[in-house]
Amino acid sequence: MPVIAALAAAAALGGAPWPGDWRPSAAQERQLARGGLVIEMLPDPGRSSGLIHAAVDVRAPARRIWSLLTDCDEAPRLVTFIKACRMVEGPGPAGGWDLREDQIQPAFFVPPLRAMFRSEFESERRIRFRCTSASELRVCDGEWRLEPTPDGAVRVTYASAVAAPYPLPDFVIRTVLAAEMADSMRTLRRRAAEAEVPRVAAER
Repeated sequence: MPVIAALAAAAALGGAPWPGDWRPSAAQERQLARGGLVIEMLPDPGRSSGLIHAAVDVRAPARRIWSLLTDCDEAPRLVTFIKACRMVEGPGPAGGWDLREDQIQPAFFVPPLRAMFRSEFESERRIRFRCTSASELRVCDGEWRLEPTPDGAVRVTYASAVAAPYPLPDFVIRTVLAAEMADSMRTLRRRAAEAEVPRVAAER
């Protein structure tokens, strides 16, 4: 879920705060510690369709989680509205950046569109992404973070701003994305806990 080019930590989207700066609240921290998910969709007037915040604690090696998140072939398996992913340019996670194209369709009643984004990788810690001018998704800027928890799990945090071109009310887009994101975080937790991922994207 991808895209960025040399990111300034707090200056994305025309001087607005970088969406990836989000952190779970104290109440959300307690929810995560109990094994729950955090899914939050917020309005973002005048800038995007909404802000997506999500987090889950995963009991698996960070290396395995990283492999799932960075492997283009895994994207449609982790996120149901991603129908296809292809590498366009760049060395990939091992080289620190790449350009990818996702074919996405958030719901059956909207047409598919192309999301073109550049990602920057900090090995097993962070993926920052930003839409390019060639993307039909106008804004898709944010990041994934992997951080150890005191009890030995890996906290996976996702935060992004999204602006879809569909002629739908923003609250409809936020509702659809919240449900999709919840499914994706559950799938990530389940897949990471399964047998070792056979192919590590960073080695390709």
